[in-house]
Amino acid sequence: MFNLFFLVFFAILMAAALAVLITRSSSPTKESFLLPEEDKAADPPGPPLKIADLERLVKHLCQTKGLKLKERHENSPDEVVWVAENEDPILYGILVFGCVEAAPPQGLTPLSAVLEFKDFVKGLGSTKGFLFTTGYFSRDVHQPLEGVKITLFNRKRVLAELAGAPSST
Repeated sequence: MFNLFFLVFFAILMAAALAVLITRSSSPTKESFLLPEEDKAADPPGPPLKIADLERLVKHLCQTKGLKLKERHENSPDEVVWVAENEDPILYGILVFGCVEAAPPQGLTPLSAVLEFKDFVKGLGSTKGFLFTTGYFSRDVHQPLEGVKITLFNRKRVLAELAGAPSST
């Protein structure tokens, strides 16, 4: 009886450890959550970003990664969503790119915008989404373990990616 107890306890402990390892994802980096004041202190100010800059970055990333842009959804003047398809037979799938203009007073994109985008990605049947913003994400934004994986690109990360993209003429 005593040995059976330890055997069951050990099995439950192993199951819990495996569940943690399987569902673990990388934590968002500190750069994803920088507030505008922290960015101004750390970096020289960059050019103001607009939705057109984010869309140019999406097109550049799709072109360099061999993705085919399929659809463009304009949800509002401040939000555009692109749907791309990976035609590689091994990695075939749908990827969703969201472009959001941050709210003007503080330049923050709230958690509600991230959750709406996450629902949109899930509704399309995709398993991966990328959310670009012209500003920063509010401190309450987090990456829940369940659901669709969303990669967040704040202003600092967008400017770094745009440095490698050709400028529009």
